[in-house]
Amino acid sequence: MISSESHDHPATFDSRVIRSLIHDLEFGIQELDHELDEFSPVFDLADLRSFDLVEGLAAGAALQGLYTGLEKTLLVASERLIGKLEKGDKWHEELLLRCKITVGSLPPLLSDSSIEKLRVYKNFRHVFRASYASRVAPERVQDLLRGFKPVWVAVKRDLVGFLEASRELEKKSPIGS
Repeated sequence: MISSESHDHPATFDSRVIRSLIHDLEFGIQELDHELDEFSPVFDLADLRSFDLVEGLAAGAALQGLYTGLEKTLLVASERLIGKLEKGDKWHEELLLRCKITVGSLPPLLSDSSIEKLRVYKNFRHVFRASYASRVAPERVQDLLRGFKPVWVAVKRDLVGFLEASRELEKKSPIGS
C-alpha cells in the first residue's frame, strides 16, 4: 500500500516531462467537460422526474463512463509522476491513494476531500461493471448522478491547482535531453 508521504520521482522532471503531464491533464479535463456536456440530457432528466429501470441503467452507464474517463486521466498523471501502477485486484483504490502523494515540489493531484467523494463513484463503477447493474436501484443512480457535477467541480479545482503548480515548475525546469 502506498503512503501519502512525499515521494521523489526516480527521474528528474525536465520541462518535456512536465509539459507532457500538463498536456495529458488538460486533455483529460477537456474530455470530461465534453462528456458532461454530451450527457446533459441525462442530468436534466434526473432533475425532472424519477428514473425507471431503463433510464437508471442508461444513467449508470453514463456515470461509469465519466468515472472511467477520469480514472484514465488520473492513471496517466500518476504514472508520469510516480511510475507504473501494477494492475492487481485493488489498483483502483491504489490509484486514488497515489493521487494524495506529493512529488517533489508539486502538490498532490487531489485533495483528501475529493478522493473521499470519488470513492463513492469508484465503488459504484465496480458494482455496475461487475454485471450487477440490475441490482442497482434507479433512485440510487439518480442520486449519484445529481451529485456528480459538484464532485467534478471539486476534482477539477484540484487538478487546475496542480496544473498551475506544474506550469510554474516547468518554467524553472531544465530542458530535457
